[in-house]
Amino acid sequence: MINFKKLCSLGLAATCAFSLAACGSEDEPAGYEPIPQEDDTIYSISICQDESNQRTDAITLGITDALIDLFGQSHLNLTIRTCDENTSAPDICNGFLQDGTDLIIASGDSSLMAASGASSDCPIIGVDVMDYEQVLHIITPQDKTWNSTTRTNVTGVSSQPSIADQLSLLIEAVPELNSVGLLYSPEDSDSIYQNEIMEQYLDEAGIPWKEYQIASTAYAGGPAAVDPQEVGNINIIVPSKFAAASAQEGPNMDVESFGESSLLSGINSPSSVRTARVSQRWTLDSDGYAPGADASTEELLQYACSQCSVLFIPSQSALGDQMETISSIATATGTVTVGGDASLGANTLVSTYADPFAQGYAAGKIAYDILIKGSDPGSIKINQAGSKNTKKLYNGNIAAAFGREFPKSFQEIHSYLDSYEIGSDTEREGSSAAE
Repeated sequence: MINFKKLCSLGLAATCAFSLAACGSEDEPAGYEPIPQEDDTIYSISICQDESNQRTDAITLGITDALIDLFGQSHLNLTIRTCDENTSAPDICNGFLQDGTDLIIASGDSSLMAASGASSDCPIIGVDVMDYEQVLHIITPQDKTWNSTTRTNVTGVSSQPSIADQLSLLIEAVPELNSVGLLYSPEDSDSIYQNEIMEQYLDEAGIPWKEYQIASTAYAGGPAAVDPQEVGNINIIVPSKFAAASAQEGPNMDVESFGESSLLSGINSPSSVRTARVSQRWTLDSDGYAPGADASTEELLQYACSQCSVLFIPSQSALGDQMETISSIATATGTVTVGGDASLGANTLVSTYADPFAQGYAAGKIAYDILIKGSDPGSIKINQAGSKNTKKLYNGNIAAAFGREFPKSFQEIHSYLDSYEIGSDTEREGSSAAE
């Protein structure tokens, strides 16, 4: 859908390494002075990607464009590698370190965990990571708020969307908002993380909410499992991952381990059990009815729609493979659907879009801060640039079924994404800013 002609020019492959040819830049703004041409220093910067798809490649394009804008091509030796069935993130990151890289940019949870585990000295910048507290196992006392710095060799840019913007979208989409259903797959810790933030906002607004667990075939591993590139970079809890930190209560220090590993406990458990939550203002279960444990996905969705005026599906949800079913049942029952990102928007009434290029460009600027300005990664707050310039979208087909029209502040999703050019909303530094 999106115009990805710039992505094609980048020529990303599953595994690639290249040195950039000489090219100068002038008139850089204060704070990002160009490296003098007489300075023959070459900075070795390495990028490890969990996967390669349109979204992750757009992030990497943002990184490379920022590095060229700020460092100049003659001062860069850039290597990009993508994990696959034959090469793991630890293999890639250890290889970068053996080759003497000056800085690693880790795209995705697995890449960030691998990079941070491989070195406590080499500067590391994370991108395409939503919950840094979980991935880096940062423990913050429950009576305190994390200050978004790691105090280690790691910093990064968060892929978390603005939940406040999503709440605003939800309220605009539902003229008579009575109750909100929050959908998630129990293995999907990123969705849990976003839901719990949304729950705080809903509580403050006095809006009742309830969570509904929906199974995702993305984790089944059988014929019904979807291609991860189609779902996106979903953060699942498997033996190589850790229990999610709670957005409301801090890390869950009392979780139940299961699986083969019994050596880890508490926050380091290979998995955790979490039941669906419900608002204290919720009163719609007074009849005592609830679907049984053997209820089908369709039955669960019918039940959710009977109780809620809107269903919210968080960004990069593992339920991407279930969206046609969710949309069909919700639309038939007159229940509004709100998607946390544009990939879900193909099957929801409204959604939001934030250009992933901006996330990568912000990471490239941090690389300059570290390598040229000498900034300490552990003191640089996790950047939220990826949630800026968020666009509100509506699905014309579903809107027609609801008889809804949307103001000019909304864009029709198909028309907007068909014409949008990756990176066009991002303010560039240096000579690129004038292009």
